[in-house]
Amino acid sequence: MERPVAPYDIKPVLNQDGCIGELIHLEPAAELALVGAAVADRLLFVVTGDVTVNVDGLTTLVGQHAAHLLPAGRPATLAAGPGGPVSVLQIHLPVRRAPEPALITPA
Repeated sequence: MERPVAPYDIKPVLNQDGCIGELIHLEPAAELALVGAAVADRLLFVVTGDVTVNVDGLTTLVGQHAAHLLPAGRPATLAAGPGGPVSVLQIHLPVRRAPEPALITPA
């Protein structure tokens, strides 16, 4: 008996200085709900193929070698077309904070 092939695969590729990177591989016609990352923006970079990204009912087609920014706290769904597999690099961007100036007190 053959094992069924999962419609997607996620491999961690980066975890440094607050950045977390994952390589997502979607089989043709597969969908993947991206949840979590409520406090960090996410950058999606399409390595191979074309993927549709659905956020809050707005669907965007992102082609090969193109990027798409997902704002923090928004769940999204990725969908591969029927034409072939898709690889997407997802980078969880660390929260950016403005530097706090040093307090100088008069002498």
